Amino acid sequence: MWQGCMILFFILKKVFCLFFFYFYFFTL
Repeated sequence: MWQGCMILFFILKKVFCLFFFYFYFFTL
């Protein structure tokens, strides 16, 4: 359960970073 939570957190962090990068790129 804890391992699955860590994997989910890692995926969410990756998606957030990607979204932030696209947002920064398009608003520049």
